[in-house]
Amino acid sequence: LRGAIGYVGEEGAEVFDTATGARLKELPSSFAQVEFSPNGRWLALSTLSDFQSLDAATLQVRKVFPREMSRGQPGHITFSANGHYLAYLKAPRLIELVDAATLESLATLTMPEGFQPWKFRFSPDGGRLGAFGDGTIHLWELPALRRELAAFGLDW
Repeated sequence: LRGAIGYVGEEGAEVFDTATGARLKELPSSFAQVEFSPNGRWLALSTLSDFQSLDAATLQVRKVFPREMSRGQPGHITFSANGHYLAYLKAPRLIELVDAATLESLATLTMPEGFQPWKFRFSPDGGRLGAFGDGTIHLWELPALRRELAAFGLDW
């Protein structure tokens, strides 16, 4: 694909070719969020019941991750600026950090009791992940997290 854009409507998510305007694929879901990786290689789709990773060139589903419904809305998804990481809302208080290329789960970040993230984003350098919700912001220093996991032989 030279360029594609995702659109979420009442009937589902659709992917369009930006050059021709042709609809490339319809992804049925009444509630969804669509996100392209910064390099345009991957497409992420979050619905009420799952998270899907698609190859943006072929629009074929690579993997489906089940998730718990949160607030009756699709869970938030975001890629790091370098496209290496993908984070998605796995459950109301859990953000799953995934290797975008291999789709291997790297870590599950647990929110404090009573905090449910609405949105989250990586810092421009990919070293931090920030989650916002209920008037509070939580930050994870990913290099520090990796050092702590390495002490247990769990670093990615």
